[in-house]
Amino acid sequence: MNFLFSTFAHPIVGFVTLGLVLLFYFGQLKPRGGIPPALVVLVVGVALAWATGLAPMGKLTLGDIGWRPPVPVVADLLGGFAGGKFLPYLSVILPMGLLNLLASLQCIESAAAAGDSYSPRSSLLVNGACTFAAACFGSPFPTSLYIGHPAWKRMGARAGYSTANGIFVTIVCLTGAMSPIAWAVPADCGLAIIIWIGFIITIQAFEATPQRHWPAVIMGMVPVILAWVTFSMMNSARIGGAGSAAGPAFGPGLLSAFHGAGIAIEGGFAIGQGTFCSALIFSTITVLVIDRKLVSAALWSLAASLLSLLGFLHSWRFVPGDAVGSMPLVDRLVGAPSTSPTLFPASQYAIAYACLAVVLLLARAFTVHDNSEPHM
Repeated sequence: MNFLFSTFAHPIVGFVTLGLVLLFYFGQLKPRGGIPPALVVLVVGVALAWATGLAPMGKLTLGDIGWRPPVPVVADLLGGFAGGKFLPYLSVILPMGLLNLLASLQCIESAAAAGDSYSPRSSLLVNGACTFAAACFGSPFPTSLYIGHPAWKRMGARAGYSTANGIFVTIVCLTGAMSPIAWAVPADCGLAIIIWIGFIITIQAFEATPQRHWPAVIMGMVPVILAWVTFSMMNSARIGGAGSAAGPAFGPGLLSAFHGAGIAIEGGFAIGQGTFCSALIFSTITVLVIDRKLVSAALWSLAASLLSLLGFLHSWRFVPGDAVGSMPLVDRLVGAPSTSPTLFPASQYAIAYACLAVVLLLARAFTVHDNSEPHM
């Protein structure tokens, strides 16, 4: 969504590059001379950015240019494990690990739907090994399988693209060249391509799904959209001074202000914890209900109830400038300081999912088939 904001904020660059993307990728037209379409989009975007004053970005600094080999930090990692310093962060590590796993599985499924099947086991093993290797050199970021496989495939990208991409990024990292690149090439120059990839991923979700299950696709989008809207509203509150030293802290007062505007913002805080898990669970339950596999749907709801009770779903708490995840049960098990006055802050969600499971299990006792319309 932020990419679309930028497109409309800088329309000369945004609209022209978006139009080129529509011509090349939706209009099935190609540049003359065999020039790669993405290169044309990027070059035109850069030219327009410089012509309209969007580029350069800030002040050019060349101080980072040079040989920048990675520095091993294995001793620091071992020291953290030996001293138990990682335990207080376990309530962050576990949800993030689960999120990365789900994102990787989604990428594998997306590639399979586009006609390219990859072994989940080998893909995840390499993914984890690369994350571990990067951590040994100080990277706090987990690696992930590349998103957008169907879009890259439609662009003509094959194994050589991934190889060239990896080589280019490696050169940039080892030479400190990111600063001059960011100075000369604003992100807006290539945002249209990213937007198109988002379109393709969304289109694929419907193309690869039977029509009767389309409600499940939409249901899966709802938690993600709601989480993004909540994130944007929280940023707006910070811009207004909430969470700053001079402004009000995030807390009950902020909730009251949102309630006064008719917004139950705490629902957004809850969906923001375990967003992708929630999307998976709700869309799966929707599919199972459509197929009238109510017992299976109830089991998924009970699983969501357990995850909520453990703090993996919908469990949140206030800190002065944010609403963050809270897993007090995990904190207590590992001996970390408690982050919540209650052991099960998402207990109402656990109860709600359990009640939903009961409804699904008893549904056949108080419902009959509606034959007025054909079952899609």
